[in-house]
Amino acid sequence: LGTTAEDLQRLLWEIAWEAHSKAEDRSQSADIPRLDVMVIAEDHLGNMAKAEQFLEYTEQRAHLLVGRGGRRERVYSFPHRTFQEYLAACHLAALWRFKLRAKELAAESVDWREVLNLAVGTLAFNQNNREKAFDAVEAMLPDRLPAVVDEAVWRQVWLAGEMCATIGRPAAERDEVGKAILPRLRDLLVALLENEALTPAQRAEAGDALAKLGDPRPGVCTLEPHLIEIPAGDFLYGDEKETRTIEQPFAIARYPVTVAQFQAFVEASGHEPEDPDSLRGTPNHPVVWVSWYEATTYCEWLTKELREWTGTPEPLASLLREHGWR
Repeated sequence: LGTTAEDLQRLLWEIAWEAHSKAEDRSQSADIPRLDVMVIAEDHLGNMAKAEQFLEYTEQRAHLLVGRGGRRERVYSFPHRTFQEYLAACHLAALWRFKLRAKELAAESVDWREVLNLAVGTLAFNQNNREKAFDAVEAMLPDRLPAVVDEAVWRQVWLAGEMCATIGRPAAERDEVGKAILPRLRDLLVALLENEALTPAQRAEAGDALAKLGDPRPGVCTLEPHLIEIPAGDFLYGDEKETRTIEQPFAIARYPVTVAQFQAFVEASGHEPEDPDSLRGTPNHPVVWVSWYEATTYCEWLTKELREWTGTPEPLASLLREHGWR
């Protein structure tokens, strides 16, 4: 064909990009008409004969494209959607204005999620170009929180968090741009979790990204809990809304005990978990596979630790309020 392997790769990238961009349903491999493939191939290779040769080889021998239908109405697709997404991501990553295009795609639709993650992944790990990847993450962050619920902006925050997590927190902390945007990105992700803009599943995905980047919320990955005081008085109980009374005020943690907090207990106390799976979860997720005995042991240990920190035997809730812990 009188070309190079690199040029042929770029040709495949553009075909995948065209297929993914025009797909009505991006949950599966997209169809691209033969004519569209030929136009792209001719543009790259210089003439129609070479485009024909490329397409025949790609379909019949390399099997990178799967064709169906007669010659005139023939359409092609990639063997798997992820393959299509990866090649489209390579095309996107190669764009000179990658950061601006990434921002536009994130605002446009969640369908671009995998392509964006794969694009920063190929920049960071295949091309050793973390600078370009972090520039895209930075471009997707709003200067301020939207005054009204704007799903496009919140989607950009969520996907920027995932993209940064794909590159990795250690890489971000070593990069000038990455280090500068990490605190801002974390704060935006926390705001997203407290906002009702996206679906619960999408907010959960944003929470996973936050865990990988370092969840800053008090009482989540910090040892001391974020306590909420429950006052004494009447409340409505159960479906029948029966009136019951809390005789004495008490405090309860805002969040369930997390994997990170239980991990700190295990490391500090030397406790051997009854089920090792209890430590294999995401750091800011509630810890699971913990027995009643282990939960009681954890609470006793934490109470002792907090009292030793403050040097006073007062109740835990009073200790935390007195020393500025929420």
